[in-house]
Amino acid sequence: MDTQKDLLSIKDCVKEYGIAISTLRRWIKKGELPATLVDTQYVIQRDELENLLVRKNISRSKITVDTQEVSSSTHIDTQADTLATQLDILKKENEYLKEKIGSLERTIAILEQDKEFLQGQVQNLINTINMLTTRQLPPPGQGLFTRLKNLFRK
Repeated sequence: MDTQKDLLSIKDCVKEYGIAISTLRRWIKKGELPATLVDTQYVIQRDELENLLVRKNISRSKITVDTQEVSSSTHIDTQADTLATQLDILKKENEYLKEKIGSLERTIAILEQDKEFLQGQVQNLINTINMLTTRQLPPPGQGLFTRLKNLFRK
């Protein structure tokens, strides 16, 4: 039964049935239309193609050259849907990032306040250290006893 008449190339399918090349390749890719790769060409059994057309409720009279236009229109619709979905995802991501930026700005404000407080604390510690280092011990020989003695002499 596998005679040359029963085997069709993609070009033969286009000529005999008027189905667009892209449609045939899509059906083969999806596994809806069994095809065998011979050298660099797909070969399709006529019965398989006709069975698929019956399953898809496509008659020869409905198939026209405009199928390629419908296919490309469908392709454009699919691309538009994909782009719309990507746009929605990007909008949600944008809103999330705006919220994240707001949160980070609030955190920065809090950290700036903490920084100012800590700088004040550091300045107080520096002042305390300077104050403590300017008070020196009395020179040797001028202990407490000598200072008291000098105090009462006056």
